[in-house]
Amino acid sequence: MASILCVSAHGNSIPLALRMAQEGHVVRVMYENKDLECVLSGYRNPSSIPWSVGVDAKAYDLILFDSVGSGDIADKMKERERIVLSGGTFNDKLTLDREYGERVALQLMKSVEIEGGGKLAIQTCEDLLKAVSTSEGLVTIKPLSTGSTWLTLTEMKKGEYLKSVASVYGESLLPCIVHDAIDGVEISTEGWFNGEMYVSMNHTLERKRFLPGDIGFNEGSAGSIVWITHGDRLSESTLTPLLPLLKKVKYIGPISVKCTVNAERVYFTGFNAGFSYDSIQALSELIRGSLFDFFWNVAVKGKLPPTRSEYALALRLSVPPYPYGKQKDYIERSGVKYLNVSDEAKGHVWFSDVKWNTEHREVLAGYHGILGCITGRGSTLGECRRRVQRTLDNAVLSKDIQYRLDLTKVMEEDLSKLRKWGWMS
Repeated sequence: MASILCVSAHGNSIPLALRMAQEGHVVRVMYENKDLECVLSGYRNPSSIPWSVGVDAKAYDLILFDSVGSGDIADKMKERERIVLSGGTFNDKLTLDREYGERVALQLMKSVEIEGGGKLAIQTCEDLLKAVSTSEGLVTIKPLSTGSTWLTLTEMKKGEYLKSVASVYGESLLPCIVHDAIDGVEISTEGWFNGEMYVSMNHTLERKRFLPGDIGFNEGSAGSIVWITHGDRLSESTLTPLLPLLKKVKYIGPISVKCTVNAERVYFTGFNAGFSYDSIQALSELIRGSLFDFFWNVAVKGKLPPTRSEYALALRLSVPPYPYGKQKDYIERSGVKYLNVSDEAKGHVWFSDVKWNTEHREVLAGYHGILGCITGRGSTLGECRRRVQRTLDNAVLSKDIQYRLDLTKVMEEDLSKLRKWGWMS
């Protein structure tokens, strides 16, 4: 039994904390957002504690930073010789400083002799409107400020959409990068680094749009397909060039290279120097062993436990009015039981916005409306879908629960293209 601290600004690691507690470990979640007080209420293990810079790091065998933004705290804990997985000022810089990320991406593309990307940031509304207006094809606007409420904007058809956005809201997009829209498959390649080498690598296909057909609100993740790779053309083009930089900073933990791939090239679009949700839940389906053992092996032993050569699907579940609601809307639904999970299915259900009610077991806590996700593995994407569907059929108590079941169909098309183009076998 180990003692684990999950440092969580916004509760991303709650599903992981619940799973490691089920495995028999003592887990605490240190949260920064005060709205998280309702989550995990009623649980003895895991338990939650308010944010504290002076937390006793020596009391924990493993400290897990579930997202970027607290790198200074992570670095201090490392200085105290604590075992820290993910987290650090380098992680923050690579993920959050998008201009720095662009420079790193440019160097990676040069190292593998790939053209494109690495453009200079546009700083004025006049230059932004000019760049959009003079383009001969479809273009993408990528805001570089982490404070921008705008996501990456791309026209679906040649028209006036981006011109109108640039004219009216250009100031809120700056600084930004404008480049030709890339027609291809969006994919993330993730490596688990032990300070010297990758102990595991996997690919992730993800859909962020809330509605079937990839339309509607961009919610961060509607679902993911993950599979482990032991080396292919795509991982050689994305993760291998990062080796010198990761060794230099003594990086330990997961790192994802986000890119768009077509028949000729791979275009780097960003990095995530931390955990990716809900792909980490899907990845756990492919590990022969406990979640804690996986983290411990990466952070301490520097090796990976046995894995499965299959695909894994993570399907996110939410309740209305997500993704448009505010916390008060979910507080009104606090205590409602949406899922009835059997003991046999617990290994495939990852709760998030949840508290413990002794009468009804896991019920909605009322934080953000994301119940969690359901995972399943299989030799094909169709088999993944059938297993997830079976869990859904047995657990779902309300038609109010929202999820996208078209994911495997659209991702089959992505996989077919990637194989056809020779990025993987």
